[in-house]
Amino acid sequence: MLQQRVINLYRQFTMSINSHENTKAEHLLGSIKNRNLQIIAEKVIQGVPVNESDTLAMLATNDILELGSIANYLKSKLHGDAVYYSILFPQNG
Repeated sequence: MLQQRVINLYRQFTMSINSHENTKAEHLLGSIKNRNLQIIAEKVIQGVPVNESDTLAMLATNDILELGSIANYLKSKLHGDAVYYSILFPQNG
């Protein structure tokens, strides 16, 4: 009884995560207008490594905000939505 309940909760949790990931992927694809970057975004969403021509397209693009959207999607997928930063103050002896 308890084991079945845990299994059901796990399934609901994973379905919720998958639904959230699908929403993020749809938003990413909808926000990119550059065709080369759309192809790269599709690969990133599917977990397919980019190739040399994709790398050259990313280096040559002027659509830096769209490229940043792809990078942010991948960062969120790998590390979640948490962001940390620190401020370093120089110390004079």
